[in-house]
Amino acid sequence: FDPAIEVHEDPRFPEARVYRGGGDAAGYFTRFTESFDEFSFEAEDFIDLGADRVLFLFRLRTRGKGSGATVEERPGWIYTMRNGRAVRIDAYLDRREAFAAAGLAS
Repeated sequence: FDPAIEVHEDPRFPEARVYRGGGDAAGYFTRFTESFDEFSFEAEDFIDLGADRVLFLFRLRTRGKGSGATVEERPGWIYTMRNGRAVRIDAYLDRREAFAAAGLAS
């Protein structure tokens, strides 16, 4: 990640906002993953969108602390790259919304 990265979290998340800078983004990701007993993601595809953008498609699996509830999602994140580093992430929990934001049919 670029030190000046911006992470635009999906508005469905209670902690949704724009996280600015590597420390802010890393802190958010750490707090988010620590709220689960199990947290994993598996890359499914990377789609070159041109203009230094990539659509990252993945499978997310979690099990909540305390509740034991399991969730499996298939989000899509659009990465904007500069000089080999991510400078922005637009996170979409709904993969169809990620495709639409990328200008692609799902």
